[in-house]
Amino acid sequence: MQIVLSVLLLVCFGANANTTVITTLDKGEPFEGMTFHDGALWVGKSRKAFNSNYSLEAYIGDKLAGKVTLPHSASYVYPYAKNAVIVVGTAHKPNLTQYTVVENKQGKLVPSTRAIPMQAWAREWLGTFNGKEYFTDPGGNTETNTLGMPSQTFFAVNRTSAPRYLSTRLRLPLAGVRAGNQFYVLNSEAIGSPFGNLHRLDPTSQKVTPVFAGNRHGFFGIAYAPAKNLIAVTDEDSGELYLVDASAGKELSAFPVAGIPRSVTFLGKCALVAGRDARQLNAIDVSDPKNPAFVGTLDVDLPQQEFMTLDKIAADPASGKIYGRSNFPCNGFSGKCDADWNKVLAFTSFNAQELAATCLR
Repeated sequence: MQIVLSVLLLVCFGANANTTVITTLDKGEPFEGMTFHDGALWVGKSRKAFNSNYSLEAYIGDKLAGKVTLPHSASYVYPYAKNAVIVVGTAHKPNLTQYTVVENKQGKLVPSTRAIPMQAWAREWLGTFNGKEYFTDPGGNTETNTLGMPSQTFFAVNRTSAPRYLSTRLRLPLAGVRAGNQFYVLNSEAIGSPFGNLHRLDPTSQKVTPVFAGNRHGFFGIAYAPAKNLIAVTDEDSGELYLVDASAGKELSAFPVAGIPRSVTFLGKCALVAGRDARQLNAIDVSDPKNPAFVGTLDVDLPQQEFMTLDKIAADPASGKIYGRSNFPCNGFSGKCDADWNKVLAFTSFNAQELAATCLR
């Protein structure tokens, strides 16, 4: 009977999941900034009536608990320290990249911003190492005119120091994570090219090593599970989730995922992957990362005109509640922008609760 019930539950996971809208984003919202950290869902907003308007909101128990205005876009939001996140983005005036650490102090959001000097351009935050913040800079430090030589594309900075570029030369580094005393970074071989690799960067030796033997076609999302010392990477072209041993920098397995897999995060023993255009969340059991197993899916039950794409996901590691974000900017030049399809929602159905419970067991 228990086996039959388990099978029935897995089948149910594939059914449409009831959802609850947490907040509506601007129709022109282009950024994915969102994370769940220390009991709060942190949501970045960067547009209002299609104009630049920057803020960060914190939701506790799915209710707005605080809001703070930012001097730059909330392009990316990452867990930072206890009750604090770090937000990275670009200011309209002056047109410089900046980062802000926002701390929740007894219910009040307290921001602290640092503008990156103009000689550097922060794309994404990699993590803190030896008291400094590390960022990727796809344009890089062009200190040499040697034909064909990549620029220096990683830099470190603190609250007062000038950016210090690592000697490492890697073409167009994008997203990355810190895993122990090293970083794992996705890159692209050229602007607009889908070809790239996952690289392991040692910030001490400044040595960078590719994880895969050759470039892949379509790497997009990356996440790290410290308890498992496991890296997860999505490939939107092949439709696969790759699992990598963070200690050895070696591929462990690849697992097919429905839709166009982009955003990825961990929940308990599961890797959660967003099928962007299919608007479908996939849960994969990675307890044995060499032999991952399918757990189930959750579909967004809103019409597409009310929730266009599943661009970003986040999860509460305590309750197991899963959140999704659509940030598909409407282009007024190509048609009417009369639909509010950019939102943050929570998967709240019984099926979603059962899937989360399975992942947390």
